[in-house]
Amino acid sequence: MAEPWAFPDKPYAGTVKKSSSKQERTGCAALHLIQSTTCLRQFFALYLDDQSSQATTFIAPWCCDRHNNTSFDLSTYFLGSQYTGISALEDLATDPSKKRPRNRYQAMDEHWPLLKKLREWRTSAHGRDPQRSVQPITWLCDDDALNALSKAHPDNLRSQDNIIKLLDKTEEWGSDCGAAIFAIISKFNSGTMTSSSSRPAKRSKASSSSAISIQ
Repeated sequence: MAEPWAFPDKPYAGTVKKSSSKQERTGCAALHLIQSTTCLRQFFALYLDDQSSQATTFIAPWCCDRHNNTSFDLSTYFLGSQYTGISALEDLATDPSKKRPRNRYQAMDEHWPLLKKLREWRTSAHGRDPQRSVQPITWLCDDDALNALSKAHPDNLRSQDNIIKLLDKTEEWGSDCGAAIFAIISKFNSGTMTSSSSRPAKRSKASSSSAISIQ
């Protein structure tokens, strides 16, 4: 599991500076490890010149994910799907000039109130969870996810599926948490639009000045 830039024809060989990016700071040994298709234990043994009999010994069900004759699946250890970057690279290859659409966000004065309601839901839901003693509150939805939801534009969260896609969650998570989150966001946004439409229009400075001069 690595970022797409970890698979170049040859590692970056420039001078590392204070402002160098993560890609430029990544050492050749790390890139060789990612690009290698051999057994990881064997790779480390060769790199460290470990010639002992225990160098490639393992007691777990699997040695590593470099063996094709095992049932090891790294994705089973994550709640969401793995990001491979393949789709992004394909889009860039077919149309290099393709630009991403500009992101739209929730109004600044609505962001924090919505975030507060989402946090209150999470606290309440975790308090009712029978497994709360062994599962942290972030198991339901972590802080970064709540922040992303509170900042998302209402037009981008019109269904439960939109929430699942935004947070890259599973359908199972959507059934457990997505429906409740969508209900909160929908109610909040509908109330916001109602209050916004009922607000009186602001008087311009010119109108105020004219009113004062007439008096």
